[in-house]
Amino acid sequence: MRADGHILFANQAAHAIAEARDGLGFDRKRIILSDSREDDRFRKLVASAYSLAAGEVSTGGGTMTVTRPSGKLPFQLLVAPSVGRAAERL
Repeated sequence: MRADGHILFANQAAHAIAEARDGLGFDRKRIILSDSREDDRFRKLVASAYSLAAGEVSTGGGTMTVTRPSGKLPFQLLVAPSVGRAAERL
C-alpha cells in the first residue's frame, strides 16, 4: 500500500476477508478497520512504517489485534515497511 493508504496489491485471501467485512474491509482501494480506534492505530502504524522506509527514526510499523464484530477470534495484523527491490516494483 502507499503512504496515503491506497492498496497497490491484495491477494485473493485478503479480498475474501475484506468482503466479509468482519473487522476490516476495503473502501475506495483503502483498508478500513471496523473499530474507529483500531483504524486510527492502523493508520499510525502505516505512517510509522513509511517513516522508517524513508530513513527517518521510527518504530517501523508494528503489530495489532483487530476485533471482529462476529465474535470470532480477532485477526493479528502486522504492518512493516517494504524496502529494496520489493518496494521498487510497487
